[in-house]
Amino acid sequence: MFFEDSSNISVAGFAVDRDAIGLASLILMIFIASSISHSVFSIYSSIYAQVEGAPSSFSTNSNCIEYDSQYRIITIQCDSANLTDIYYQLGNPDVLEKTETLPGGHVWLLDAAIIIEKEATLYINSTDTSWLKIVAPDRGTANEEI
Repeated sequence: MFFEDSSNISVAGFAVDRDAIGLASLILMIFIASSISHSVFSIYSSIYAQVEGAPSSFSTNSNCIEYDSQYRIITIQCDSANLTDIYYQLGNPDVLEKTETLPGGHVWLLDAAIIIEKEATLYINSTDTSWLKIVAPDRGTANEEI
């Protein structure tokens, strides 16, 4: 039986307080929302971890990074590589210099063009990079006054 002014309603023959139903509904909505947000967060975290922590194929194919000193062009042919891979492969601070190390990664000074071949990937992200400074062509180095 339902009464307009009553705070109780009858459900399946039991008297139930309307406030209790409202509270139970709220708890159920919070539970559903937290379950959904946890699922979404887990998916996002998984995708983010795959991108951020992408393994470098550099160690298995050390010939996938080349440098043309005449034209100052770095060519990437690796399945995946990052600035650290380029740095160690070239070993030339006039082309790519690690100027400092910050808690979030390195500060790099790049004085060359980079070509990324088809099917190759160059990751520039927080795994090893805080800042990437690029020297403009024919302008000297970044620390020189022009």
